[in-house]
Amino acid sequence: MRILTRILSWMLLAAGLAGPASAAVGPEPSLMRSELISERTTVAPGSQIVVAIRQRLSPGWHSYWRNPGNIGQATRVNWSMPEGWRAGDIQWPTPHIYRLSGMMNFVYSNDVVLPSTITVPADALLRPVRLEAVVTSLLCRDVCIPTRETLALELNVAAKAGPPSQSASIIDRSLSRITSRVAAAGVFRNEGGGRITIALPSVTAATPATFFPFEGQGIDADARTGLRFAHEGAILTLGLKPGAPMPKRISGLVSLGGGKPDVVISASRGVLPSWSMEQSGDGGARGAYLIGFLLLAFGGGLILNAMPCVFPILAGKVATLAAGIGDRQALRREALAYCLGSITAFLTLAAILIGLRAMGHAAGWGFQLQSPIVIAVLALVMLASALNLAGLFEAGLLLQRMAGGVRVGSSDIGAFLTGALAAVVAAPCTAPLMAPAIGWAVTQTASVALSVFAALGLGLGIPFLVLTWIPGADRLMPRPGPWLSYLRQALAFPMLGGAAWLIWVFVMQRGPNGLPGLFAALIGLALALWCLGISQRAGRGARWLLAAFLAAVTLIPGGLLLGLGGPAAAAPASGTPAENWTPQRVQALRAKGHPVLVDVTAAWCITCKVNETVALNSDAVRRAMERTGTRILKADWTQPDARIEQFLSEHGRSGVPFYLLYTTDGREIELPQILSPHIVAAALDSASGKES
Repeated sequence: MRILTRILSWMLLAAGLAGPASAAVGPEPSLMRSELISERTTVAPGSQIVVAIRQRLSPGWHSYWRNPGNIGQATRVNWSMPEGWRAGDIQWPTPHIYRLSGMMNFVYSNDVVLPSTITVPADALLRPVRLEAVVTSLLCRDVCIPTRETLALELNVAAKAGPPSQSASIIDRSLSRITSRVAAAGVFRNEGGGRITIALPSVTAATPATFFPFEGQGIDADARTGLRFAHEGAILTLGLKPGAPMPKRISGLVSLGGGKPDVVISASRGVLPSWSMEQSGDGGARGAYLIGFLLLAFGGGLILNAMPCVFPILAGKVATLAAGIGDRQALRREALAYCLGSITAFLTLAAILIGLRAMGHAAGWGFQLQSPIVIAVLALVMLASALNLAGLFEAGLLLQRMAGGVRVGSSDIGAFLTGALAAVVAAPCTAPLMAPAIGWAVTQTASVALSVFAALGLGLGIPFLVLTWIPGADRLMPRPGPWLSYLRQALAFPMLGGAAWLIWVFVMQRGPNGLPGLFAALIGLALALWCLGISQRAGRGARWLLAAFLAAVTLIPGGLLLGLGGPAAAAPASGTPAENWTPQRVQALRAKGHPVLVDVTAAWCITCKVNETVALNSDAVRRAMERTGTRILKADWTQPDARIEQFLSEHGRSGVPFYLLYTTDGREIELPQILSPHIVAAALDSASGKES
């Protein structure tokens, strides 16, 4: 009977709330006594004062928190005060859970104090003022009664604030619990089966605990909440309402037992750290995750060998290996040195990335190519490699002299440096298998993350190990002969192409005004290497070349300083009909019913540029955009941008390209990293519910 009464009460309540506000009346004194109280009765101009709505409810009755739960209505306040006075939002005390008939609500009982901060204007007149608050509440027990009452408070405005009022202790007790709360940021993951796991690295306390979501957010208030603790943080398990879309963020209040301060959490979607899987009692899953991502990273490294940003480096290495095919032991050493160089470079980049993120910087994979100085230096290295392949000078003789007494062949040092260079240039060209592995790795402990990046470097360098260390594999390589000198010279042109690409990236970052300085550095390097080559062939007799060499070398740092001194370049116009990405623009377009394709790209990402040319700028995609009303927003990560880094992190990514399509029905679709016109057009049709 009690359940039927409650259901009938909710039906009547729904009808009453849909009607005019005058339908709600003041509560019976036997149900609730209300008053407006303040921490002091005299205030000074330009100060702040805390006032509170105090509701003393009869036993068995309750009102509702800011998020009432499955059903109910939060208390609302409409202030009336002199001009210039401002009232802040309600500072909500921690509620408790009330269950009835399978429904869970977040409520207050007994003595409820809802404080707000009132700001007094600096030009307030020194006279008494009257504050009024129209308070709308919902009181429930066996039945629910909507109430609406006007509360008033008289304050004096004087040159100096007065002493605490008789109600100050009541307000202080309520505020002390609210102000002692701590904030915690985390990441969450959809576990499937209607379960969500949140990892909170900075939360350490003792159970029990209760989670109160600030908004509906698709969180199922009826589902049991679990909270476990580890040395590294807390793992919160929540339920997702059937059919509810996955939220972008989850925020709420975690109430801890044992007198611990409550925790205000804000979690974004991402990859969970390894410790959260270990502490969840799934150590085997953690190991499986690590093995899986190691394999993904290794496969991504293999794919990098076919990426266009790596080809110029590999082309020069192929010529080196082919030239050394007659000496199998020397060839093996070079292949091993190349592989160690790629692994070392990946580990170094990963260590820098982990350090930057630990210090709070918005750094993602490929961060090194966001620096114009790195781009300029790599362009110089590419030019030097091209001139070496063209025969202008011999790098082997130079490295041998630089190595001094180190008992390592100059070819081994060159192979190591070539492998390192390949890794540095290859890093931003995220292969399809690399993206999830890197996105997971940057959220793990340093040892786990470095192991993933080491697997990436091994995947990049292992083809040369296979060709030189596996018996019979050398038959796949060409035999040396006179043609090798011509091949070596021909391979200088891919290196020049790589230098040209880096110069273009430099212009995207610094603008055309930086080109004269970079050109001066490039010409100075070419002149210095030309002098070096002549001295290598002429012996010690041409001492005048030393002066010319030193003069040319001075052009390099001077040119770099000149090129880097200009202003950063503005984002160039693109052939793609795209707008600049901002989270606010995404929300605005989605609110108008448009599918939205977010293109996270960078000028230094060759894969991004190939996708733009082949797919995004194609006629098929343009027609699909017109047909579906899709809007493209471009997030340009050519230079560091904390907002883009946060966006990538929310989706478990740490590099580009990344393509995310928002559909008209609230879904999010991640497109592959290698695009075609058919893939994009089909995705746009699916997002809008239209057929091509």
